Amino acid sequence: MNKSKHKKLKIMLIVLLILIAIPVGWYYAIGPRDLTGGGLVYEQELYYMGHTYRCVGWTMGGENDVKSGRLIGVGFLTYYYKGENNSSYIIEEQLHERFIYKRSDVLKKEKEENAPVLNGLGENTTIKYNNKMYKFLVKNEYADKNLLYEISSYIQSGIKVKGKEVDVLKLADDYYGNFLCVRGADDADYIYTCLDMTYDDFCSLCVPENITSYEVRSYGRDDFYGEDSNVINAIQRIYTDDSAARKTNEYFQNTGNVYFLTFYYNNMPITIKNTSTLRLNSGGTEHYVNYFPDDMSPELYIVKDEEIKKVLWDYLMIE
Repeated sequence: MNKSKHKKLKIMLIVLLILIAIPVGWYYAIGPRDLTGGGLVYEQELYYMGHTYRCVGWTMGGENDVKSGRLIGVGFLTYYYKGENNSSYIIEEQLHERFIYKRSDVLKKEKEENAPVLNGLGENTTIKYNNKMYKFLVKNEYADKNLLYEISSYIQSGIKVKGKEVDVLKLADDYYGNFLCVRGADDADYIYTCLDMTYDDFCSLCVPENITSYEVRSYGRDDFYGEDSNVINAIQRIYTDDSAARKTNEYFQNTGNVYFLTFYYNNMPITIKNTSTLRLNSGGTEHYVNYFPDDMSPELYIVKDEEIKKVLWDYLMIE
């Protein structure tokens, strides 16, 4: 190979390397690129031009009303935009999803400026957070839990209240930020809400008429979560329609298949822990229901409506 051809080949290789290096270098130095590879939605991060951006909203919740501005990147079926008139945001748009990211340093500054302010714990106390005032709703003792909820993420840890360090947390599925949980002061959670309701108002929502879903446990099959409207209607009628079921003090026959139902109401992220024990007699002649309202005093019913019996039997007796 003569020197001329060797020089041309060398130049071609250099050009090829440059062509490869430019997009790779751009991807790592400029971005945008994913730093977390999935996981929990609000823990996902992006890198772009020297800054990290943390997820603050998506299609189903959080800050999901930020409008897309200038296009800054394209991936596989994915487009990245700067926030319209707000460079602190990056919007990632996929085929059926939309994620909102915010610059981490901006979030940190906002967090410091908008840290929750507690003026105590329990009755007649409040929390000021994100320009909202949250009033005390209920104290949930760990030893005697009467509420159903899950913790989503920490807002702030180690806040001192009357000499004790407490943590302020969000509730899972609370897309609108209507509830806060404070824990750490003792063996209990303190629940606060920015909704205009008292604890009595809250309890009035957790009644059979407002059942929206349920969990079922039994000895003979796996636990499962359900939203079947036929089952919900059947359960609601048992407790609200005298022609469907009769409340009784008679002996609860200890035969048949037993199912334990826990109810959820109004699709709220927090509900009263109301449960039922359904006993479907193996002969199918009688259905007994033991209902435990929020005070956990059992109420026994005998189901009289044949259609309700059939719905419960067909739904729960599936092997």
